[in-house]
Amino acid sequence: MEELTHFNSQGRSRMVDVSDKPSTIREATAYGRVLVNEKTFALIESGGMKKGDVLAAAQIAGILGAKRTPDIVPMCHPIALSGVDLSFSLNRKQLAVEIWGSVKCTGSTGVEMEALSAVSAAALTVYDMCKAVQRDIVIEQICLLRKSGGHSGDFERGAEPTKQPIDTHSLRTPYTAAVFTISSKGFQGLRQDTSGPAVAQLLEADGWTVVRREILPDNQEAIQQALLQSSDGMDVGLIVTTGGTGFSPQDVTPEATKAVIEREVPGIPEVMRAESMRITPRGCLSRETAGIRGRTLIINTPGSEKAARECLGAALPALRHGLDILRGLGGECGGRHSGEDQYG
Repeated sequence: MEELTHFNSQGRSRMVDVSDKPSTIREATAYGRVLVNEKTFALIESGGMKKGDVLAAAQIAGILGAKRTPDIVPMCHPIALSGVDLSFSLNRKQLAVEIWGSVKCTGSTGVEMEALSAVSAAALTVYDMCKAVQRDIVIEQICLLRKSGGHSGDFERGAEPTKQPIDTHSLRTPYTAAVFTISSKGFQGLRQDTSGPAVAQLLEADGWTVVRREILPDNQEAIQQALLQSSDGMDVGLIVTTGGTGFSPQDVTPEATKAVIEREVPGIPEVMRAESMRITPRGCLSRETAGIRGRTLIINTPGSEKAARECLGAALPALRHGLDILRGLGGECGGRHSGEDQYG
């Protein structure tokens, strides 16, 4: 018993008790880079990698990596993060993808591990997106650059990369998408989902990278949570829902969408209903809506595979341009009635 007591008190791993530490603003920034060859670098730079936009996927992975740090590093405390920012630079001279990850919270423990996890997850995603083209990719120099807040004081690494990071969005718009099928029967496994895969296939054929696809029940709270996670948490460019837009009492997708969007985009459902009306007079009964939350465009489509394809297909040619404008990479929208770029 004495040996067991000695082991438990001296040799075991433990999570540090931070209950007595004051809650302060904590910040940390980490750095890392991925070394590639000329062919891989060119594909990353041009957006021509087969799996899609490398830096857009890496940015999302970095955010998720920071948020999931306690799940993979056993002694880390779960922290309510108030901000995660990933930025990238394509270093042509060194054929390197440079990654900066900054994390912030107000709490009683630091966020150094979250910043390091963000950079690590982003670097691994760059590797995964490119490994079909190059097998000898190298991930290196992952380190903490600086941290502030807490009893131990501030820290700043002396030798820091001098090249300033370039935000992902200044390189190209991340045409990322999430697709949600809204169907309680589908969620319960009682009905095969055909509309979700059809929407994802349509988007991918148009050059979008579908980073999330799920089946959700006809539950307004569940739908809202998924929309918020994908827009606020993952910074997805486009969210498309399919299903739950009819007259049935359980059809609450438009209500869930209107609860989270900040601005409506009435032209999109107008063109979708016009396309439906061209095929069937029942098209006027669809209640789909569309709107903007932050940097994300959210669109409802009907629940049938055929109708979802038709409706999204009618709006699809304008969506890239709309996202460019939304993310500050396009021209001004509206106000012109002549010329090649009439609407935006």
